[in-house]
Amino acid sequence: MRFVLSAVGGAGVLFAGAAYPTSEYDGQWPPYASAQCTSALAHGELSNRGMNDRECNQLILDEGRPLAARAAAQHGFYFYDFGLWDVNSVGGVEPHAWIVNANPNAAIKYVTMTIRMFNAVGDPVRSSIGNQGSFSIRFTGPLANEDGPKQAHWEPVGYNHSATCIQAETVTVEFMGGKKVSFSGKNLAKAFHPSVKYRCKL
Repeated sequence: MRFVLSAVGGAGVLFAGAAYPTSEYDGQWPPYASAQCTSALAHGELSNRGMNDRECNQLILDEGRPLAARAAAQHGFYFYDFGLWDVNSVGGVEPHAWIVNANPNAAIKYVTMTIRMFNAVGDPVRSSIGNQGSFSIRFTGPLANEDGPKQAHWEPVGYNHSATCIQAETVTVEFMGGKKVSFSGKNLAKAFHPSVKYRCKL
């Protein structure tokens, strides 16, 4: 089952999730196993890996807890996962992300990103429709701290069969109450879990 968020200006539907009680794991998941867990959860393959959605969500929370503590003290937000979900049969490039609100005092209202597409050799590519080189996408909340990690999936932002990677250029997070936090340039890494590849250039 796939859950779709619209591009900028639209609302979206998300996985229902919460901070579940800690579970016991069988030791088969390697470091940063939750990156694999998020992929399995997103593609409906958890049953093939011997986990359910609650265990998967808890693994994401457990593994991300040290980063969440730092994020809460600094800016209250991070991506646990981000990248290219799919290039469909007509070349439509579909981004996805897992978003964590590490701020216990305010829900996230919007997360807005500027992204670009790259091919397999690290060159930027443009959309075959409209010749657009960069795109703006938006996650629409509210997303509270107690909601746990949430998956966002967007419909195609551009069209290019050679696209193999999506690169984040800027991220702006708006919390309920009006606080905004922006990430770009060298500061951009602070918006992502250390395991996330948010740059495409080789």
